[in-house]
Formats: sequence, structure tokens, C-alpha cells
Amino acid sequence: SMMEDLLLQQRVSMRTIKRALENFKKIGRANLTYGIVRNRLQTFKENYARCELLHAQLLKVVTNEQQEAERYFKEDVFGELEDVYNAASDFIADALAVLEPGHAPSSPGLSVSHNQQTEKATAPLPRLNLPRFSGEFREWETFRDQFRSMVIDHTELSNVARMQYLYTCLKGEARNALRNLPLTEANFKVAWDILLARYNDKRRLISEHIHALHTLPVVNSDSAQELALLRDKATMIIQTLQNLGHSSYSL
Repeated sequence: SMMEDLLLQQRVSMRTIKRALENFKKIGRANLTYGIVRNRLQTFKENYARCELLHAQLLKVVTNEQQEAERYFKEDVFGELEDVYNAASDFIADALAVLEPGHAPSSPGLSVSHNQQTEKATAPLPRLNLPRFSGEFREWETFRDQFRSMVIDHTELSNVARMQYLYTCLKGEARNALRNLPLTEANFKVAWDILLARYNDKRRLISEHIHALHTLPVVNSDSAQELALLRDKATMIIQTLQNLGHSSYSL
């Protein structure tokens, strides 16, 4: 099947990424030159870009049932690869910076302090999980704002990369809405506009939240914990409605 063929290609590409740092270290520090390190880093980035493309293609062809059954998706194998890539690319980039023409090495007296500063500067940030969206209207605003903050406003990402991340985040009805859209630079804006047109419906959002408020479960006990939970849910919905410009007096 198409999914099995893509998974096979992805496994081969991922193996290359996972072995890249080990193979780079085998060169030996004494044998490293600026040209060698630059070429290794460029090749490494190109190999990872292929992994990203294959991952996006997988998300386009896989069914919900396959996604729930296949280990690659269940265990977020690609997310783990991203951690490997970030650690390895940081290591190689640091090696390149040291060999950069005109780079001034630290004096012996400052070496410890410099190393500590470098370690702080290059320590990887914790990986934030991208939001998921299945087409539920009540989930839309949270997804929209988080995706904008984490992906759209990320100035170093190309629109092809944004498109890949968008496919990664969508499932069910929301992903089906984009099923016939090719993965291209120009199509990211088209894809995002499709989602906005379908889900950024203020009247529908207000209706969904009012329905959620009116169907909150009845608390039949004097449990302080259950009453507090009910209060928090009601407060959250009312605040969301107020953010949408709907007065709580008309509820």
C-alpha cells in the first residue's frame, strides 16, 4: 500500500538522521575543517527535510484506523526524531562556529566561563507538542491561537514547513477538508483560509458554547470538589463567550 511504501522510505531516512552525529564524531576533531563541517550540516538538514516531507505525505494518505494501529503514529516516532535532529544539528553547528573564518578562540583564563555560557546558549528548549484539531467547533479557537503562535508567527519557517505542520495537527473532518490540496509553498495560505472559512464562524462558535453551558452536568451532591469543577467549567465558557463579544446577560 501507499502508506507501507512511504513508511519504508521514512525508516531508511530516519536511520540516516539517527546515525549522523555518531558518524560526524568519527571524523575526529583534528580532521575537521570548515568546509567539511559546513557540508555535513547542509547534508544533514537536507536529509531531515526529506523526513519532514515523507511525514507530511504519510499524514495525507493514512486513515484514522491506520493512525491508531501503526506504531509510527501511536508512539510519535517523528516527534522523537525531531529531538534527535535538534541535538545533532546544535552540536554540528557549534563545531562549524568554532571553525568559522575569523573566529577568535577564548583565552585560557576565560575558557570555563565561556564554556558555561555556550552550554546555556545551546541547551535545547523543551519540545512543545503541537495542538491537534479534529473539526470540533469548541476546540477551534484554542487550536487557531496556538497554531498561530507556534507555527504561523515562527519567522524562520517556510510556508511548505507550515503546511507540513498543519497536516500533522489535523485529523478527522478537519484533515478531510484539505485532502485534495497539494503540499506546496503557495497552498499553505489556501489551506489556512479554508479552515478559517469553515470554523471561524462567530455565530456558530457562540451557539456551540451556549449549548455547552446549558448542558453542563447536574451536580447531585454537596461535594465541594464537584461544585468547584462545575463552577470552573461554567466560568471558562462564559469568559469565552465574552471574548466573542456575547454578553452574559443574554444567556
